[in-house]
Formats: sequence, structure tokens, C-alpha cells
Amino acid sequence: MKKGLLVLIGFVLAILVAPWFMGIDVDAAPTPAPQMALMIGPLILLALAIFGFGASKEKEGGKPFVKFVSLLPLAIAYFVGVGKFRYAMDPLVKSAGALGGKSLLMHYVAFFLPLLAILFVAIWGVVSANRDREDEY
Repeated sequence: MKKGLLVLIGFVLAILVAPWFMGIDVDAAPTPAPQMALMIGPLILLALAIFGFGASKEKEGGKPFVKFVSLLPLAIAYFVGVGKFRYAMDPLVKSAGALGGKSLLMHYVAFFLPLLAILFVAIWGVVSANRDREDEY
């Protein structure tokens, strides 16, 4: 395997595993759904814009690492999402019925959407790089 691919795999694994072992505190109160959308949405849109810019520059002969810079805002969104998800999964919160409806859904989305976006960027970045390399032959 190439060194760059190993670094990418290590970085993605570190992003995914670190929040669970860093003692990120559970939120003290539920966050309304619109506020959750404003916390996570801009970071994900920024990451998609960076990835698109990096992919277009790579096709023009630029450096391939630029598209992986989009992992940084996704990592921030994921770290925020882990705290929200842990709050939603807390047995005390569940038994008290502190969350429900759209707010509960957004607490789950805040965790799973950045997670899926991180996996998308990592997989698509590697697949597109390999496809471009195969097209040269």
C-alpha cells in the first residue's frame, strides 16, 4: 500500500475513534432541531465545497491532498455530533422523555451525517485517484 493511503486510513480511524475515548461530555440540555441544523449543516456544506474544489483542481493536475482537507470540518462536525448522540442515548434522558420528535432525530443526524460524509470523502477520494491512475494506462 502507498504511504498516503495508510496515512488517510489512520486519520479517518483516529477521527472516528477519538471522541469515544476523549471523555467528551454529554450535553446538559437538549438542543432544538433548528439550532442543531445550524451547528452541523454549515460544516458539512463547507466540507463538500472543499472536496469539490480539491477534486476539480486534481483533474487539472493539482495536488490530490487538497480534497482531503475537507476531512477537517467533517471532523469538527463529528466531534459535535458525538456529544449530541451520547446525550440522546443517555438512559436518564430516555426515561425522562427529554427528547422527542425532530429534536431527537437531529441528535441522531448530528452523529450519523458527519460519519457518513467522512466515509464518503475517504472512499471517493481513494476510488477517484485509482480510477484516474487506471485511465492513464
